[in-house]
Amino acid sequence: MKKIFTLLALLVAVVTGAQAAVTPLTTKKITETTLIYTSKANLEGLGYAQDGKGTQTYSPAGSDRGAGMDPTDETSSDFEIGTNAVCLKGAGSNKEVLMYVTNVAQVDAYVKNNGGDGRALTITATPASGSPVSVTATSDQSLKGYSGRISLELDASQSYTISFTSPAGDIFLYAVRLVAQAADAPVINASSVNIMATESGVPAKEVIDVSGANLAGSTLTATFSPAVDGLTVNLASSDITDGEIETTATIYYTATENVEESTTTLILSDGTTTREVTITYSALVVLYEQESISDATTWDFADVTGTVQYGKEGQEPKEERLYANVTELTYKSTFNAKALTFEGEYAARGGYAQNGTLRFNTTVPGTVEVTFSNTGGDNSDRFCQVNGVKGEIEAVGTTKNTEEFEVAAGDVVITGVAGTEGGTTALRFYKIVFTPSEVGVTAEVTFNKYGLGTFYYSDNAFVIPEGVIAATYALNADNTKVQPNMTIEAGGMIAAGVPVVIKGEPNTTYYFNEALDAANAIQDPNNILIGQENAGFIEANPTAEFYYYTLGAKSGVCGFYWGAADGGVFELGAHKAYLALAADVASNASFVMFDGTVTAINAIQNNEAVAKGAIYNLNGQKVNTQYKGVVIQNGKKLIRK
Repeated sequence: MKKIFTLLALLVAVVTGAQAAVTPLTTKKITETTLIYTSKANLEGLGYAQDGKGTQTYSPAGSDRGAGMDPTDETSSDFEIGTNAVCLKGAGSNKEVLMYVTNVAQVDAYVKNNGGDGRALTITATPASGSPVSVTATSDQSLKGYSGRISLELDASQSYTISFTSPAGDIFLYAVRLVAQAADAPVINASSVNIMATESGVPAKEVIDVSGANLAGSTLTATFSPAVDGLTVNLASSDITDGEIETTATIYYTATENVEESTTTLILSDGTTTREVTITYSALVVLYEQESISDATTWDFADVTGTVQYGKEGQEPKEERLYANVTELTYKSTFNAKALTFEGEYAARGGYAQNGTLRFNTTVPGTVEVTFSNTGGDNSDRFCQVNGVKGEIEAVGTTKNTEEFEVAAGDVVITGVAGTEGGTTALRFYKIVFTPSEVGVTAEVTFNKYGLGTFYYSDNAFVIPEGVIAATYALNADNTKVQPNMTIEAGGMIAAGVPVVIKGEPNTTYYFNEALDAANAIQDPNNILIGQENAGFIEANPTAEFYYYTLGAKSGVCGFYWGAADGGVFELGAHKAYLALAADVASNASFVMFDGTVTAINAIQNNEAVAKGAIYNLNGQKVNTQYKGVVIQNGKKLIRK
């Protein structure tokens, strides 16, 4: 039998708590088939990991816990070391034997069933990047004795963490054989990489080791397929000498806009042998703005991977941050990271967010339900609260679901609260479910740069959102001013069929929800505004001479101005309002804005004027000069014969 090689790698496994990590300490290529016994005589090639419960066994002193099994420990409940084998404890105990390998084409496990049908052994190989591969054998397949063997083929150009587990019942693991790639086979070795640009115009950089043996060509090339804007690669050396090359490939990624995680292939070739390497790239170079939601939304932290520690000395500050801007975390597409912010002093991680505050914004009212728990201990007197309302369910023991909190449209703030002392406290939040209420129609209104607009729905009443006021308009007693007549504050209702002028923050979008109970909606019989339900030309008055006005601005001054040449009819958008004044009134009236600004209302044409002299029929439809009958031109009624 060939001499057993010193182990290719040492492992660090089992960290404090329920998480376990495996970290290779050294790496050595396998150049020939190598057999590693799992007897007392040769255990340094294997490490271990467990689920964090019970004692941490096979742990040498110092910081290298799990770097090699301790052959003197035969009493552990986690493993049993016999004279010739290690017994893997099964039945879902999550105990593993581990090793770290590179340049291995096949791994074999020599095993024996420890009694009972249905017992199994699983070999799982997890590459440095990419998806794991595995094979499982049960007692009715190959677990028949020392000669029983389970094999898993690998890509020899990758490095792997290999784990041996028994998902159901105890299994004896006698030996592990590592089969090297054939010495004379041409090969190009390189590992996949994930690169992310985080600053606009500044290239991110990742360096990967590239090696080759038994190659026929003299030069190594590197290209991307497909090509990606901003993604380049540079080989430190491309010369192949005596069939071999040892070099590095530096990958640069420069982006000026955000790019969702995508992949391309780095193709390394000497003209005969080719190696395809997966390159995962993304860019977060422009900070996202928090998105609002209006539909049913679930944030499930089981869809999040990664960990961010923040708020402590030497780490990120505990300021409010949008999840989409946290580069250490990744999400499934089902997790709307652009609509959820958080702040606190602890960690955000896959599975839950442990911190002080979570926040999102909704444009419609609804209900919120939160899955939460305490922060790991049995500490009591912690509750979940939403928008300052404390729930009734205490955060003790297993995870709990809160009752449904009713929330209005706007910011929704979720925190933990100490039940006896008051004030916010940390919780673990696992899932947030928002369900919109039945609110009927929602009207979206974006104000112009002056913060003004008009609003009209013939069949629906609406609640005025926070930050907006509305007003009807009427003529004063002597018909000299068109001025606000009834003002409706936020929270009030605009009745169906009542056109109004509205005012809010400039260049801001607001959402008006339908008032399902409109009994107290404002009515104003003196309102002279006229509403238009559908987009198109306004309707001309066929019985008298009128001038027609639209809300607009002239030289930076807001008011009602002619919407067409000489006060004629004009086109107007859906759900808007306009003014129509008889000629004798229009000649003397002025318009009063919300802030008291007074503008002349006659002879001032809006910037959006249509061509002077346009001709319309009595239905407000534009016609040409061949039209016969009663028409309106420049606001005046004429008869064309």
